[in-house]
Amino acid sequence: MRWKIPAFGIVALGVAALFSMNWSQPGNPNLVTPTMGGQQVWADEFYHVGWRIQRNVLTGHHRLLDPEDHRHAWGRYDECLKKFEAIRAISPIEYNGMPVAFIVKGLGGMETNFRKLKAALTNDGYHVAYISYPSTRQGIADHARDVAKVLNRLDGVHELTFIAHSMGGLVMRQALADGGPWVKRIDVKGLVMIATPNNGARLAEMLGDNSAFNAVTTEAGQNLAPDHVATLPPVSVRHCLVVGSNRGGKGLNPLIDGDDDGVVGVEEVLLAGSDDVLFVEGYHQRLPDNTSTIAGVRRFLDGKRCDGG
Repeated sequence: MRWKIPAFGIVALGVAALFSMNWSQPGNPNLVTPTMGGQQVWADEFYHVGWRIQRNVLTGHHRLLDPEDHRHAWGRYDECLKKFEAIRAISPIEYNGMPVAFIVKGLGGMETNFRKLKAALTNDGYHVAYISYPSTRQGIADHARDVAKVLNRLDGVHELTFIAHSMGGLVMRQALADGGPWVKRIDVKGLVMIATPNNGARLAEMLGDNSAFNAVTTEAGQNLAPDHVATLPPVSVRHCLVVGSNRGGKGLNPLIDGDDDGVVGVEEVLLAGSDDVLFVEGYHQRLPDNTSTIAGVRRFLDGKRCDGG
């Protein structure tokens, strides 16, 4: 008889799910369920005030997430968009004039890397948008095209400031150079690059023949090597560099020449002609939420120099 108890529980859950589904929506029947927001295998293709339509790079199907990362529809892109428009028709979803700051993560990055930064900018009256892309599954050029899809479909946004961490800065260099219809209707106020290896990362070059590194990072990891980064377009907008500097200039990682943040060297971040440079003491992945970084980003968004000069 013991097997009947869990079996009954499963049936009960199934019946509950059946009656919880919104069968009137277009496309596939959907149970509104929480997700992790899509970190490594999902690419945002649509963004509006926290609502996102994402594409799974492994299966090709799409899903619609609300600002709390609950799934409201799945299937084809047009089905997800139709569901969003139906929701929007019932309850308006607008920016209401708020300035928008777009956060672009780095290789293997997570939204949690920007928790304090998002909270600070939200308190300042910004709508903070986080672009999710499959950072470990594609190369920089593919990531730039995915970001461009989101930008081309933005509605109600007239000004943007990009805040990019690590590889995200390289993705934005490519996306800004590629341009597209979005650049004609959106004014880019600037780009903050936090620990971006603008001259390539020595560590990526050293690990280029490592099978484990290549399996985890795929083409993106290879793209971080200096030879490839040297082929990327230069920064074409107002920008500032946030650089991790530690131990009085001695750095944290003995594999990197000179000063570093544990992953990227100071000289790998610096760009000739970039005079707005903020040096911050901290580890690579934690730099976005560093108190000094947040203060610098706030100054930059106010039209001032990131470094306070």
